[in-house]
Amino acid sequence: MNDQLPPLLNKAIASEKRLDNLLSDSLTLVENALNSSEISLSERVEIALKILDISGVYHQLNRPQNSNDDPEVAETSTTDTPRLLEANFIQVDNFLSPEEQAETFKIAFQNHDKFFPSGVANKEENTRKSSVLLVQNFDEYYNKIRHKILQIRPQILAQLNLPTFLVSWVEMQMTAP
Repeated sequence: MNDQLPPLLNKAIASEKRLDNLLSDSLTLVENALNSSEISLSERVEIALKILDISGVYHQLNRPQNSNDDPEVAETSTTDTPRLLEANFIQVDNFLSPEEQAETFKIAFQNHDKFFPSGVANKEENTRKSSVLLVQNFDEYYNKIRHKILQIRPQILAQLNLPTFLVSWVEMQMTAP
């Protein structure tokens, strides 16, 4: 610590560093739990949803854009036709380099026997026809791609007009048709 600073400021800086370390360790612990195959998928999903809820991200992403979009405020529709909601998204062309694309295929082919049929949350059959490979099968590659995603996050959030928020977990899987 800098001896030129007043003692109270030195203590505040030391406390802030300790808090940063504690938060970092906590996020690592939670991230490891979310990656753990010892915890069931439903428990991991529950943990992830609680984190999103605590951080405000879930509510931010699912809040009505105006009072007409709020189911409690909107008038009852006279038709049974489902409404499609507008989806905001950003497409990042050439996100993976040719080398990273090759690495993706290599991982997929090496783990072809670990892919399993995908599903949807409502458990409806024939809604989704694909197979998935979970992140536990490509931890190193996950960290590499996660880093790339987090690097472009500020630009993505700006383009979507979303506020910055804490990201402790990036959900990822490989999906094959």
